[in-house]
Amino acid sequence: MEGMFGQDENAAVGDDGEERFEDATDGDATHTLADVIAAFDDYCLPRKNVAMEEAFKFNSIAQKEKQTFAEFETELRTQIQYCEFSCAKCQTPYSDRMLRDRIIIGIQDKKLQLKLLDGRDDPLAKIIDTCKIFEAASENKQLLDRKDNLLDVKLVSKKVEADSEVKTVDAVTRNRCYSCGRQFNLNHRRMCPAVNAECYACGETGHYSKCCRKKSTKP
Repeated sequence: MEGMFGQDENAAVGDDGEERFEDATDGDATHTLADVIAAFDDYCLPRKNVAMEEAFKFNSIAQKEKQTFAEFETELRTQIQYCEFSCAKCQTPYSDRMLRDRIIIGIQDKKLQLKLLDGRDDPLAKIIDTCKIFEAASENKQLLDRKDNLLDVKLVSKKVEADSEVKTVDAVTRNRCYSCGRQFNLNHRRMCPAVNAECYACGETGHYSKCCRKKSTKP
């Protein structure tokens, strides 16, 4: 049998394929190849469960912890390809509106979510730009906070080192240890007997009461 698929349609598509081809054409030779392929796709490919793809999968997507906005947007755009967001009468698509609403509902940062809700029905493009700008600003703030913390640690460390050096120089000048009152040398700090001693005058540890330079804080 010679037809659209060559000299022998049975060899090309088999008995089932020939039967499906005849059903698709209805004996009408004016059908195009695209019409026949669409008929075969409708017959062979599994039917989409629109309720599962739209009502469950798409509407269940929310931004995960530590997931970037770009990754969140990609996940939504991938899933929306399996949905059929279009008007049943005029076939006008409304995928952008559904994507915009899902971004607002699924965004993890609540401050950003409130900002988006206050956007007075902004279009999808503006919602996406707002999310990207907010994420970049948050990352910059975290970076600045880490730098400030490191700077504070360095300043405290330098102050402790400076105080220690001042005490050492002063003790060497006076030739007496401020903690125990004995003769001071550069190795004395490691061997000072008052290093773990509790002062009876102020209650602090690290010096004898006879060397205490603070007023008593004990009752």
